[in-house]
Amino acid sequence: MDRTVQSGSKWSLTLFRDGKQGNVSKLSEATFRYGRWADEIDDIKPRLLPSGVVRAIEYSRISEEALESGFELEMSLREPIGPGWIPFDIALSVSTEFGPRFQRPRYIYVSPDDESSLNMVQIALGSCGETPIEPSGRLWIRAVELSMRSLCWALENGILDSEGADHGQLTLALWMDLPAPEKPLKHAELALPGPPSDPYDFFNRRF
Repeated sequence: MDRTVQSGSKWSLTLFRDGKQGNVSKLSEATFRYGRWADEIDDIKPRLLPSGVVRAIEYSRISEEALESGFELEMSLREPIGPGWIPFDIALSVSTEFGPRFQRPRYIYVSPDDESSLNMVQIALGSCGETPIEPSGRLWIRAVELSMRSLCWALENGILDSEGADHGQLTLALWMDLPAPEKPLKHAELALPGPPSDPYDFFNRRF
């Protein structure tokens, strides 16, 4: 993305499928590794997608691509021009204070058209009494396919590697009366980052 796209009112998050999870058939069950820029990917645990992001993927008709490799989520505080954008409205906002000078606002957004929702955490914080950057009452999001550069980066850095994950192989449990395997621990749900204080793209923290 260029500087005009990545601004305080329009920004993005890059998400890659967590190869270690193995195959899943539903977006709601898939975990993703993600970051605003490349060097964040290794520092953040894989997360499930909120229903609002799942809806954006389905609306853009890229579910298969997202389950296979990932996607890019674009966000905007102003009504954008172009196909694929869907709106969400603020339903609740809360702030968590940590230390005497900082607070981290969190916003719950809901769709005006269905029951899908998402939450956003403001990363660009105010300090020393400054007011944190606050998003508007309406947020638009759009899911698009990964760029070729991002996909190549993920492949080169082993982001999509399975490392022995179960990809649907036949097991003895299909033929023998074995106890059902324990369900894996449920992953936490992804919280979207709020509007940035400076322009960026996935390969550059700042322009």
